[in-house]
Amino acid sequence: MTGAIILFVFRVYIPLPYPIVLPTLLSSLSFLFMTVGMSVLIDLRLKSSSLDFEQGRLREGAVIALLTLAATLTFQAVMISAGQLKFSWVSACFLVLSAGLGFVMGYYVPSAGAAYLQKTRLHAPDRLQPSGLADPLRRSNATWEHPSYAHPSLQA
Repeated sequence: MTGAIILFVFRVYIPLPYPIVLPTLLSSLSFLFMTVGMSVLIDLRLKSSSLDFEQGRLREGAVIALLTLAATLTFQAVMISAGQLKFSWVSACFLVLSAGLGFVMGYYVPSAGAAYLQKTRLHAPDRLQPSGLADPLRRSNATWEHPSYAHPSLQA
């Protein structure tokens, strides 16, 4: 939704010789595909029992690259069929750049996000340790339970 708003504001302030609704909706497909794709990949990483965050990075990069490429191809195909765009070297560059950006984001974001969330989860028991100032405010029955899908070597 935020992506559509940003594109809409951009299209309002930059005059274009064609209607703004269709290009804005089509451009926001890219944001939708990236957001859903990243969320799914991060969830899959968190559900796996592996703590090897290097594993599968190429595959994840390829998945997001294909999603962004599909959104860009959809945008260009609809705009060309509507007669608002003619395929040129600029269009080809956008296809390459969108796939490249998607690959870079897919390569780094899911593994880094999962690593950060795992680190936060593993350090949460440290925050439950008594610390002089917070003791009176802490509930006496606070416990930490590891999720059932955590790696067996991490469970206490």
